[in-house]
Amino acid sequence: MRDFNPKQLKERQYQFDFVGFAISDCVIALNGPAARYLHAVHRTALEVSVQNLFGLDLGGFWLMIEQIEQLRRLADHYPATESQFVSRAVEEYLQAQLQEWYGLLRTHPFSLLPAA
Repeated sequence: MRDFNPKQLKERQYQFDFVGFAISDCVIALNGPAARYLHAVHRTALEVSVQNLFGLDLGGFWLMIEQIEQLRRLADHYPATESQFVSRAVEEYLQAQLQEWYGLLRTHPFSLLPAA
């Protein structure tokens, strides 16, 4: 039997594909005109999410890649003068939901998150 070496875990590179996340309580620090769109963003996220996607044991409202794309298109339904604020509110919402994963996923080749 091979001996376990914890150093090997640190050196190993893992590959993963982002598939989605469960909507949870979060704090969003957003000022200015984009802040007024947060309610619409959250409401839309709940509307497009899939409830109990992984069964009742996990529960929750899940945003998968397809739903994230739908949420990002929310700005398309607003006048041009407002769409930039809606886009900012969507990205701030996603960043608050994903927390540290938001930055990591921007560098992932299959990521839907825009580059900074």
